[in-house]
Amino acid sequence: MRKLDKFARLLVLLPILGALIFTANSARAVTAQELLSQIERINQTPNICGLIVQLPLPPHLDAQKVLNAIDPRIDV
Repeated sequence: MRKLDKFARLLVLLPILGALIFTANSARAVTAQELLSQIERINQTPNICGLIVQLPLPPHLDAQKVLNAIDPRIDV
């Protein structure tokens, strides 16, 4: 089974389990401040119980700074 097929099945199953997926990506280069602001908004959003940042990040972003910005309560 292709990876995409497995991912598509997971996306179908997650709402049944009560999970919501929000994917943020950008066709343009996101600035460090934009990304950190988005993480801060997620940190303050009620009912968010997990946040995953997919690495590696583009070279212009400091991965450690981004990861440190995630509230430990929701860091997956």
